[in-house]
Amino acid sequence: MSGAHRWLPVLGIALSVACGPGASDQPEDLAKTTTLTVLNPGGDGIFGPDWPAKFLVFLPLIRSAADGSLEGQLAQSWEHTPDYRSWVFHLRSGLKWHDGEPVTARDVKFSLDLLSHPEVQYDSPGRTVTVVDDTTVDITYESGGDALNIWTAIYPKHRLETLDPADFFQWEFWNRPVGSGPYRFVKRIPETAIELEANPDYFAGAPTIDRVVLKIGQDYGEASGLVELLSGNVDAIPYVKPADLVSVDGRAEYRTNYSFDAGHLAVLAWNQVHPALADRRVRQALSMAIDRTELRSALNLPGEIPIFDVLLVDRAPRHRVLPEPLSHNPSEARRLLDEAGWRDRDGDGVREKAGDRLHLGLVTSTWQQAPRAAVIVQAKLREVGVAVEVRQLDLRIARETVREGEFDVALIPTFPIAGAPLNHGELLGEGGILGWDNRAAAALLDSAAAAISPERQEHYYRQLWRLLSQDMPVTVLYPAVWLTVSHRRVRGLSSPWRADPLWYAGELWLEGDE
Repeated sequence: MSGAHRWLPVLGIALSVACGPGASDQPEDLAKTTTLTVLNPGGDGIFGPDWPAKFLVFLPLIRSAADGSLEGQLAQSWEHTPDYRSWVFHLRSGLKWHDGEPVTARDVKFSLDLLSHPEVQYDSPGRTVTVVDDTTVDITYESGGDALNIWTAIYPKHRLETLDPADFFQWEFWNRPVGSGPYRFVKRIPETAIELEANPDYFAGAPTIDRVVLKIGQDYGEASGLVELLSGNVDAIPYVKPADLVSVDGRAEYRTNYSFDAGHLAVLAWNQVHPALADRRVRQALSMAIDRTELRSALNLPGEIPIFDVLLVDRAPRHRVLPEPLSHNPSEARRLLDEAGWRDRDGDGVREKAGDRLHLGLVTSTWQQAPRAAVIVQAKLREVGVAVEVRQLDLRIARETVREGEFDVALIPTFPIAGAPLNHGELLGEGGILGWDNRAAAALLDSAAAAISPERQEHYYRQLWRLLSQDMPVTVLYPAVWLTVSHRRVRGLSSPWRADPLWYAGELWLEGDE
């Protein structure tokens, strides 16, 4: 399984000044220590490759900058060949691991080879990593590959090379990590908390925040943690459920930041095996019947996230211009349904054609508020004379149900990544699940999947946009959204590019410490 499949969005964190009962009895230097406390979902191994907390301790080669572009971390600069198959990364000089050993290109090669090892299979194989010298590494791809991957952390070869890759995900190293990031491991209190301290050798300078405490919480999605925040036990919480934001609405002492991934989308996938949905006019009408602005508001999603009708490549949030989406227009939706021959002839509120009622079965899962969204979609389609029966399934079962074609409409996540669950090609390519017989679109998707150049991928997807907007084989409802609530004294967070403060903890500060 590739790292993209395991991807988890980055947690949000906030900071606090150490205080409380007994603070006046503390030594002067401890009393001045600034402390970050975050309710961190998960327990053992949270610094492993699956968890965003790793970015407190480890560094990737590159990451997202404040404006959405890419900036170097371990890498100071990089370049590529004209065909994008070979990339050369130049590391910063003087980098050190937390134990004082130097960070070199050999650590980069070791980490990338380890992640694609047959016993690990975290990243896909198909690349050759060559050490040029201590600060230079060459990565050459046999076919497609993402050298500009911000999720892959680099690990210390001298600490890990003797360990068995077969036990990779159970290594004790993930519980007591040695990295090169802004914070270094201090201690663990079992099932309670993990303490980190600022790394004085951090390449960007010692972080402003002296100490990080990760309070052990429940698994992702199990609880919002707002009670912990409101009671003052933690300074911020990750993965706040949008419906729970009502707890902090109107409270000036808290801020909400968000990030979103426009490559991971909640879509309505229209199965064109259904006679009604085979008609483009019907798909357009049903799309126009849904008020996506109202839907997002009802789901408590940020209103700043753009509405669009097209599918996007991995770095889609960096798009500055998107085609105009279909607007909410129930009158035009009714006209198109009439034109397609679907009319309510018996006055029961549901349209019919040739004796068949316009009744659709909608399969959904629990992903990103899909059950609530499905109910809203059901109500909106009923307003234009379409009966919808919602069937909620476990995400894995929902995906298999869609793959087997046992649905009329599916409210399901789709991904641009080749090989990922319900990726674009699987849904819309030649012989795809939705039965969208559009050879031009299938050819564009194949070309995009085979392209190594991000510019070429973008080129093919932009050509695809026109076909998607015309035919509406899917209706994009919203992207994956991640919310962080923090105390107002936290400075340095912003939406959507710096709402992931585990990646930016080294650059955060407290109000009044500017």
